[in-house]
Amino acid sequence: MKKLTWLFALILINCSSNENEIKNIEFLSYSWNVETPINKVKPKFKLECEIYSAIDKNGNNKTYSCNYHPNKTEEYFESTVDKKIIDSLIHHTNKLTKKSKSQINYLANIGCIKAPPFLRIKINYKNETSKTYYYNFIEDDKEYSSIMKLYTALQKNRIEENYSKIKDNSDLKINKDEFIKYTINEDTLNFPKPKIIDFIPQG
Repeated sequence: MKKLTWLFALILINCSSNENEIKNIEFLSYSWNVETPINKVKPKFKLECEIYSAIDKNGNNKTYSCNYHPNKTEEYFESTVDKKIIDSLIHHTNKLTKKSKSQINYLANIGCIKAPPFLRIKINYKNETSKTYYYNFIEDDKEYSSIMKLYTALQKNRIEENYSKIKDNSDLKINKDEFIKYTINEDTLNFPKPKIIDFIPQG
């Protein structure tokens, strides 16, 4: 009887472990911009994606990178980041507060957004569930340092051209657009609803 009890317990533990097994991690670095309002016209908010990356547990990733200045240039590439960064990120997810909405400060009187780039991650599990977190450069929590390290590693790979270009980027484009759509929906819920008079050009 005891053997059956232990066997049943092991089966339950194994099933639980499989349900929580990570499929991949999605990473998004982005900023918000706003077109300067003219003649009391409501502003148009724009999300500018700097990096989108789909990463496996070993650090292998497919990444989209966009540099907006001085001219917009886009790249799709494959690279690898240190597995220790991914291990640390996975380890700390249990300590992270599940936050999905960025705190965006829109200054209606001058028609601009005051915010540093945001870093957002989405942990996808094999049981089709997911958790989303975000980080901004103001935060200094140790639990979020692995997100910042991931951002730095992806940036380094791009700058040093430590990558190989992707020939077929159709799937990556679809996933990127879906994650951006989700992000826009979450973040714009925080935008205030200023009156039209707030948009009178200043100066």
